[in-house]
Amino acid sequence: MHAADPKTEREIRAFIRAYEESFNANEAAALAALCTEDAIQLGPEGPIRGRQAIEKKYVDLFRQSHPGNIRCTIDQVSVLSNVSWNSGAWSCTLRGENGPVQASGYRLDVLVREAMLGRSAYRATTWLQNRPRRSDFSCLTSGSSKSPGYLPASIRRKVC
Repeated sequence: MHAADPKTEREIRAFIRAYEESFNANEAAALAALCTEDAIQLGPEGPIRGRQAIEKKYVDLFRQSHPGNIRCTIDQVSVLSNVSWNSGAWSCTLRGENGPVQASGYRLDVLVREAMLGRSAYRATTWLQNRPRRSDFSCLTSGSSKSPGYLPASIRRKVC
């Protein structure tokens, strides 16, 4: 394992920017296209396996929570052969019942270089959510019929 060379680091930064652009445009298919066929996402809602399931997750997220303005930092990048991983923070805005709600956390991405395609793609990604302040999610009470279904019950229980 070693730090990424400047070319690889630029490629990873461009990859993360493409993720942000697709997310902010609510393009589920474009986000899924960034994944390998056997990709896995680990987040508060549990593991999601495969490109098709990941696309469905984003379709549901965009329909239910209308997120936008995602920003991802890249704090560390490491490389081993055709595999790289990067970590950093993320933040975005969700549309809550009473207006915009900020969400944030940390992420770890594992990318694999697909030589035949000449690009990197997600093999695995982990999204961790910080514990938000209770007041940030006042609209997400467990009895609310308008509670965004994307946010897992475990998070709603912690903040409501």
